[in-house]
Amino acid sequence: MNRLMRPLSYCLVALASSLVPITALADTPLRTFITPVSTHSREIAWHDNLDSGWKESQRTGRPMVIFITSARCRYCDAMKQSTWHDLGIENRVGNDFVAVRLSPEHNAKELSRIQIQVYPTTIVALPQGKVVDHRKGFQPPELMHGLLNRVIRRQAG
Repeated sequence: MNRLMRPLSYCLVALASSLVPITALADTPLRTFITPVSTHSREIAWHDNLDSGWKESQRTGRPMVIFITSARCRYCDAMKQSTWHDLGIENRVGNDFVAVRLSPEHNAKELSRIQIQVYPTTIVALPQGKVVDHRKGFQPPELMHGLLNRVIRRQAG
């Protein structure tokens, strides 16, 4: 071993001897190291146009969550990654709502009637077509849960 490698090897040996041996971990419950995450999510099935989403909403009696996004919108991308992939949001939307995702790149004609000023925009509408709430801009999971809860309460009441 050359002179330069010797100090590095001493450091590695010292580091390795200070670590807990793997066998010591065998008797320790995993939950102390890893927080289990439920894998029973219901991935959101997005409709890609308003007409098919509305028909599904009328057929099932569930309100629509309409997410209006744009290809060059970092807040839209952030919402796609955090809010729409939050386990609670996925389950709530998958079970209680009809999800519709629109963009000016794919739904220009439909969006020309709505006059979107901010991306992303989230609209919630009843099966009858009545818009009951909307939010402009990025909505973190906590705020989206509140919006969805208010709509479900309103529909039940």
